[in-house]
Amino acid sequence: MWGGLQDEGYTESVREANNAVDLLQAADTIRTLDQVLFVELITSGVCSEDGGGDDVACDQVLANMSDGGVAAVEEWLAGNEPAPFESSAYTEPLDQQGEAAKAVSEDFFLEAGEANGNGDNYELASTILTVVMFFAGVAVVLDETRGSRSRSRASSDNISVVLPTMAIPLMATPSTMIQASVDIRAS
Repeated sequence: MWGGLQDEGYTESVREANNAVDLLQAADTIRTLDQVLFVELITSGVCSEDGGGDDVACDQVLANMSDGGVAAVEEWLAGNEPAPFESSAYTEPLDQQGEAAKAVSEDFFLEAGEANGNGDNYELASTILTVVMFFAGVAVVLDETRGSRSRSRASSDNISVVLPTMAIPLMATPSTMIQASVDIRAS
């Protein structure tokens, strides 16, 4: 379950990150076009205020600029800005959608990381539970085996854990070494 949520979160994060990149690249393209047109306006002199410019050409160049670009140039021409395309009034609207998509991508990424942590914790808890249940079962069987062997005083060199289908020698008497063999017994 958590793996599915993690995969979905990471997939959505990547999708939104790609969307953010596309939007920010579009904003950069608009910014570049505005700057190229601005340089064209300044170098060609078509928008000069001394009467030597071509108003039709000036209007045509300004019509190809973005609304924010025209406003930025007008603010700069009025002397309100030191540079036409550096003000936050120009850059923020261009980058707003891309930054919003980037924030959504980061949110999906954090959710996926949380799901990954939940999945890791679930697996760890399952592993611990399995080990505890195994040793609890071994302890019960060992206790029953020791009790029945001490009561019957059977003559055996090994103390074994008896499970339904196998006996596992755990430790030999002091005169022998630990055995690592497994004897399969018929039930």
